[in-house]
Amino acid sequence: MTYKNARDIIYTVIKMFGNKNFNIKEISSVALIKPKENESRIIHYGNKLPRYELIYKLSGEVITHFNKKVFHIKPGAAYIIPKSENADYYIERTIPGDCIDIFFDTDISLGQNLLLLDFDENNKILNLFQKIYRLWLTKPNGYYFKCMSAVYEILYEMLLKSEQYSTKSNYKKLEPGIEYIHNNLYDDIDYKRPSEICGISYTYFKKLFIEKFGVPPVRYVNDMRLERSRELLLTNKYSVGEIAKMCGFENTYYFSKKFKEKYQSSPTAYKNSAQ
Repeated sequence: MTYKNARDIIYTVIKMFGNKNFNIKEISSVALIKPKENESRIIHYGNKLPRYELIYKLSGEVITHFNKKVFHIKPGAAYIIPKSENADYYIERTIPGDCIDIFFDTDISLGQNLLLLDFDENNKILNLFQKIYRLWLTKPNGYYFKCMSAVYEILYEMLLKSEQYSTKSNYKKLEPGIEYIHNNLYDDIDYKRPSEICGISYTYFKKLFIEKFGVPPVRYVNDMRLERSRELLLTNKYSVGEIAKMCGFENTYYFSKKFKEKYQSSPTAYKNSAQ
């Protein structure tokens, strides 16, 4: 795994999962995909993909072309193909083989990048995919809830796997600074302090931080505070001013401005609409 590929994986994970609370709306189908007799070596899937696909490669090898990027997929790989209205997606079967394919949808977009992770030495992922497939075929009582739970567990394992690439890169240097930010998330933060703790320049800290989280430290903190404020608004137990203070905003006006920028609604309107 090269640094460039590791960074690409981390970037894709950020775009797909980072700082998002998303729900799986439905699992529409689970299939064991086997090559058909006399099937073409190159298969085009069209440009409209109505659902996400969570796939585990059981055997064989394929070269997957997705939106001008090329992925060599071998047994033990788990990957997510995003849904799209205009995808450039086709595969080349280099060695015929099987895969388990889970079709699902979410309540928010997970982006337009294909995410590929190698789990060749992790039987847990294989067992989860096989469990979902067996449940879907036999449909015992409560099978759908068990399948949903197992899909979330697979996604969690993919997040854990992506963190392994992060620790092998320069992002390891950020850990003391990130810990400082998390410990002071709702207090006054000196944004130069994390770089001092890490022993690197602020410019370099900010560069690595953006590569890891997709946004600069100030934006990251604001996003975390706004997400927390949204949760507190839904409780209907606190005033807007109280929530602004609890979440670390300097005043109610600034909080309201940032909240509206992110959620296209004022805190008061959001609170009232939720009720």
